[in-house]
Parts: sequence; C-alpha cells; structure tokens
Amino acid sequence: NHPKYQNDSVVSKEIAYDLMVACHEIGLGKRPCPELLGDITIEELTMEGAYDVKLDSKRIHSNEQLIDLVQRYTKRRSK
Repeated sequence: NHPKYQNDSVVSKEIAYDLMVACHEIGLGKRPCPELLGDITIEELTMEGAYDVKLDSKRIHSNEQLIDLVQRYTKRRSK
C-alpha cells in the first residue's frame, strides 16, 4: 500500500523505487513481510553470520547442481 498508488495500475518511478527498496530490506531480513512470507522470518544478515567461502559459479554446470548446492546450504543453516 504505497501512499502515491491510486489503484490505476500505474507504477511511477517513485513507487517502483520504494518497492525495490522494500524487496531489498525484506531479503536482508530488515523488514518483516508476513503477507508475502507467512510465518517465515528472515534473520537479518550480519558479517558474523556470513560464510567465509564465496560461491564459484564456474563449478555449477546445470540446474540440478544449483538445486543441490542450495539444498546443502539450507541444511547447513538448519543445524
């Protein structure tokens, strides 16, 4: 619900910018969004919680490998 939105399907640059900022904040865990995520909360990203290893995109050759990698990272977080 943006204050400038008039329910006319027109998304101004200001509204689009604010939407992107909101999406960024949600992804970083700085803004809760239960209407999008339900009861799932994203913990705020911190340097203390970051992994030391950067992803190497040259080692991913298929969607299956990418899915496997994401699943492994998800399991690592849930321990």
